[in-house]
Amino acid sequence: MQIRCPHCQNGVEVVDEIEFNDMSCDSCGSHFSLVSHPDAETLAPKEQMVDQFRLEQEVGTGAFGTVYKARDTELDRAVALKIPRRLNMAEEEQDQFLREARAAAQLSHPNIVSVHTVGRDGDTLYIVSDFVD
Repeated sequence: MQIRCPHCQNGVEVVDEIEFNDMSCDSCGSHFSLVSHPDAETLAPKEQMVDQFRLEQEVGTGAFGTVYKARDTELDRAVALKIPRRLNMAEEEQDQFLREARAAAQLSHPNIVSVHTVGRDGDTLYIVSDFVD
């Protein structure tokens, strides 16, 4: 049986069940799983804390992460907090997430939300930016 890599769409041969939890793509080198992992919504329900941020509501999900409306409990303000969909990311996936945060932090325009910080709470990476209603 063959499946497609979720990162580069290259065909990856599935040899046996042992590989289902830790697949790797020979083309791009990424690691992924065919076993269902709980996504960020399951791992971060309403009212859960991520560092000083209290998650209040899921506002969107993309290919790479889920965005929540959160409350910065130290500054008492609403923020957008993005958490990767998978918490057990390969190192290169973590690097990609951090590169996204750094690139977004360099942007300054009235129509683009500002990135305030990037952080890690245990194994959870996150990006904090302006929240826009």
